[in-house]
Amino acid sequence: MFATNGSPKSVIRAWFLLSLFLLLGGCALRSGSTRDATERGAPGQSVLQWKGSADLAGYNIYRRMENTVPTRVNEEPVRPLRPPRRDEAVVDYEYVDRSVIVGEEYYYTFEEIAADGTRTQVRIPMQKVASALPANG
Repeated sequence: MFATNGSPKSVIRAWFLLSLFLLLGGCALRSGSTRDATERGAPGQSVLQWKGSADLAGYNIYRRMENTVPTRVNEEPVRPLRPPRRDEAVVDYEYVDRSVIVGEEYYYTFEEIAADGTRTQVRIPMQKVASALPANG
C-alpha cells in the first residue's frame, strides 16, 4: 500500500500515512459522554489522532468541505502529545477541531513541518463527520 525506499524517514512517513489512514479514515470518534448526537447543526468536534515522526517541528492541519478550498485550522504547529524520548522515532499526535458542525462532513489534509522549517504536504485527505461535543465541553 505504501512503498518505502528503506530509509528511516521513508519508513516513518509510511507509518504516518498508514496510521492516518487507519485512525482517521474509518475509526469511530472518541467515545464518552456526549450531548445528544442527533443535534445536527449544533457546534461539534472532530478528534484527529495519528502517529508521526518525533523529529518534526509539528504539523499544520487543513480542513475543507466538499467542493471548497482548504483552510488551515490550527494557529500554532501541532506538536506531539508528550515530549519524545531520546530513542523514540514515532510519537502520538492529536488535534481536536472544535470549529465544526455536528453531522457535517469534513476533509482534512496535513502538512509536516521539519525542524528546519521545510513544509511537506501529506497527500492523503481524511474524511470525518463531526460529532457532538462532550457533555462537559
